[in-house]
Amino acid sequence: MDVKSAIELTLNLLADCGVGSWNVEVIENFGPETPRRMGLCCYDRSTITLARSTYDGTKVYLDDDAEMLMTIREEIAHVLSRGDYEHGEGFRRALALVPNVPSRHREFRIELSKPAA
Repeated sequence: MDVKSAIELTLNLLADCGVGSWNVEVIENFGPETPRRMGLCCYDRSTITLARSTYDGTKVYLDDDAEMLMTIREEIAHVLSRGDYEHGEGFRRALALVPNVPSRHREFRIELSKPAA
């Protein structure tokens, strides 16, 4: 899955779940503090952030469509469960509401920026 496809899939699944005001970004990784983190739901910025790879570069998450889809679904479940970061009952109920495939393909204007040098 390429970056644009990951963003488009996330936006379509958010729309299916009735969440239209969130942003999606893909970064290289989350840094040495959380070297294997794949995603993050940030309420302060209304943004889901996805990592392209592990901090040490040993795994490219975008190369595994199934794993990336699960990460996207989990981050949307955090949105729906209002930040149940403990993966409790509210999170599990919300995750069950997030489809595996968007009900329809919506067009989004997606702008990709180059990383700072």
